[in-house]
Amino acid sequence: MVTFFTSLKNYFTPRRSQSVLGIPLVARQLLFGGWNLEACGIYYSGTYVETIWLKTFKHLKKKGVRPNRLLVLGQGAGSSFYAAKKVWGRNVPLVGVDIDPAILALGKEFYTPDFSRHAGLFSRLFQKGTVPISYRADALEFLKQNKEKFSAQGGPASGWDLIAVDLFDTDKPAPLVRSTELLMEVSRALLPGGIVVLNIFREDSQYKDIWNKQFTIMEQFQAGNNQFLVMRCE
Repeated sequence: MVTFFTSLKNYFTPRRSQSVLGIPLVARQLLFGGWNLEACGIYYSGTYVETIWLKTFKHLKKKGVRPNRLLVLGQGAGSSFYAAKKVWGRNVPLVGVDIDPAILALGKEFYTPDFSRHAGLFSRLFQKGTVPISYRADALEFLKQNKEKFSAQGGPASGWDLIAVDLFDTDKPAPLVRSTELLMEVSRALLPGGIVVLNIFREDSQYKDIWNKQFTIMEQFQAGNNQFLVMRCE
């Protein structure tokens, strides 16, 4: 009995770590299987992030978006993977990139390997989906170093038809999101007609002005407290 309550206490004890940028991370297990990862009081992964990406991906699905290949720049612990599986099925091909090994490690702790379920005592017995591929890398460097392998110029097998950009520096999009170089590399990696969805967090016209130079902005969409830009590569 003592062992049980000790295990239960440990299960709900916040996990504290530090990001590669020196930011304190706190992961909390919730009562009914969910969880949250906070950095400086901002949700980085977990239940809230799952919710906003679920709403966003469902919105895209209603618009007819059904990706054959999905790339997530800034996958964090994998909440967007979890959302994509819920919307498009367990076998949707997923590739993610994140610079932070501590956050990637938390994803392995809180989700099943295929990211279709929250990790639990029996959850791994039921996972049947395709396991996403994760790269520990800077998003821009990843795109540049794999230019030939992932370029849309190589045909449908090598480009993406949906790229989700979720790159953050604590409470705001990372400076990289305003980089013309990132826009060019994302455009190169997308198939013609491919979709980019960009998490800009709060209303800010600068992101529209910057990304509109390379993409056609279809709409701005709100999920939870976050604003998303949906764009097409022509």
